[in-house]
Formats: sequence, structure tokens, C-alpha cells
Amino acid sequence: MSMGQYFNPVIVDPSGRPLRALNPADYGTGLKLSTHTRADSALMTAVETLLTLDGGARLVWAGDEDTTDDDQPGLYWRIEPHHFVRFAGLIDPEEPVEPNAEAPALTRHRYLCNADKRQYLDKNHLGSDDHGIRRSPLPWLTAEGATATSGRHTTWARDRIYLTNDHPGPAWTEVPALLWI
Repeated sequence: MSMGQYFNPVIVDPSGRPLRALNPADYGTGLKLSTHTRADSALMTAVETLLTLDGGARLVWAGDEDTTDDDQPGLYWRIEPHHFVRFAGLIDPEEPVEPNAEAPALTRHRYLCNADKRQYLDKNHLGSDDHGIRRSPLPWLTAEGATATSGRHTTWARDRIYLTNDHPGPAWTEVPALLWI
């Protein structure tokens, strides 16, 4: 596993072009994927805010070591400054950046739903680590990044994901909350 790989959560269009991105450092989080799993962090709140904006955003946690099939730079390297969203009230006041989006309404949604796979994650079932921190598998489920995600369950990358308070229905399958361990 690569120890130096960095990741950015990115919303892409159906062809895979970046639409919006979040720089974890702007939200007071490290750049490595393992630091992005805190369920109640400003970064995760920002990701969930993006997922609520259009009711089915294609999410990728893009790694800097990922390359395309034709050896072109991966998604991480195609993000440009205008893609980064910095929500007022969530960005780290110690970072030298200015907000470019209004503070989100901090409405909590219970279910993270994958519309393409008809799978969901019940946020009420998220586990806590040894330090009592609630962890979300969403970064691991949507990661693309060469060796850092090798052997992991990254099956949600680029799928349409949305949040809701309503259970998606009996035909949907719940994903185990600790799948990423």
C-alpha cells in the first residue's frame, strides 16, 4: 500500500469530467484517505452537502496515483482551482482560503443511497473506532487510487449517490457500515 497517496472527493459528470471538488486541507483534514472517514467531520459534512444538491451526484474519492487506461493523468490531476468548493462555516479558519459557497443547512440525512446499485448505507449503523470516533465507509466505497485502494470495496466510485431520511425500500440492499475495515 502506498503511504504517500493523497485524495480529494470529486463530483463528476457522466463522462467523468470533474464538476466540483473538495480539498480536505481546506476543511482541516489530512490528505490521506484514512483521515477522511470521520463521519462527523467538516469534510464529510461538505461531501454530504454536495450529494444533496442534485439528488444523485457521481462521487469519486480521487487519488493522486491513479492513472487512466491510456496512461493519462487520473482525475485527481484534472481538478482545477475553479472546481474547489469551500463552504462558509465549514472550512478551517487556519487555512489561507476564502469561502466561495454559502454555509450549508446542516440537515442530517440517515441514508446514503447508491441509485445505480440499489444499495444503501444506514448512517445510524456507523461504527466507532477505538477512540469513539464514528467512521464512514463512504471514502473507501468511492475511492480510485491505484495501490491505496487495491483489494478494497471501492464499488461505488462514479455511481449516482444521494442522501435521504426515507428508507429506500425493501428491494435495496444495505451495505455493512464497517465494510472498509
